[in-house]
Amino acid sequence: MPDFKPVIINVLEWRDFRSTYTGSDFILGFYEGKITLPFAGVDHFSPPVVAILSHELLHAMLAQATHGQAPHWFQEGLAQRIEMKSYSPNAFNMYTDDKLLAVTLLDAVLRGSPDPEMIEQAYIESQTTIRYVEAKYGPAGVTKLIAAFRDGATTEDAIQRLSGGPLAKFDAEMRAWGRSAAHVFDNPPIIDYEPEDSGIHVTRRDS
Repeated sequence: MPDFKPVIINVLEWRDFRSTYTGSDFILGFYEGKITLPFAGVDHFSPPVVAILSHELLHAMLAQATHGQAPHWFQEGLAQRIEMKSYSPNAFNMYTDDKLLAVTLLDAVLRGSPDPEMIEQAYIESQTTIRYVEAKYGPAGVTKLIAAFRDGATTEDAIQRLSGGPLAKFDAEMRAWGRSAAHVFDNPPIIDYEPEDSGIHVTRRDS
C-alpha cells in the first residue's frame, strides 16, 4: 500500500518498560498504535533484537494494511513468521491431533486465556497456520487474507475466500498436511545487520 504512515517507536530502559507497562519479564515489546520497546542502552542489533523489532513493526504495518481488522491469530502468526530466527516451531511436531486448537479458538485463547502454556500453544499454532497457507497457496495466499481482513471479513469468511471451502475443511486439510510434515521449520540464513567491523553502533543522545 502506498499510503503507509510513519510509525512512532518509543524506546525505554528495561526497568521503566517493565515497571510502567508490563510488570513481566516475558514481554519484550508491544504495539498499541505505537511501538514500545525496552532497548534503550542496547548498542548492537543482534539477531534476537532484530527479531523483536521486526515482529512489532509487522504489527504496525498489518494494522495499517487491514485498517486494524485482522484477527489476533493472524497478526501474531504473521509477526512470528517474519522474525529472523534459525528455525521456528511446528505445532504438529509438538501437540497430538486431539490437543490441537481449532483455528476458530485461537483468538479466544490469545486474548483471554489465563493459562500461559495454552497461550504459547496458540502462538505456535498461529505461526504454523501461516506456514500452511504459504505451503498450500504460496505467498499470494497471505496477501489474499490481508485483503479479505481489510474488507472486514471474519476468519471464516477470509478462509472461505482463500480456500473456496469452509473453515472446518481448511482445518482438517491443514492437520493432514501437518501430520505428513512434522518437523521444525527451517528459516533462511540469519543476516547480521551489524558486523563487528562495520563501525555501526547505537548511541544514546539526551535532549
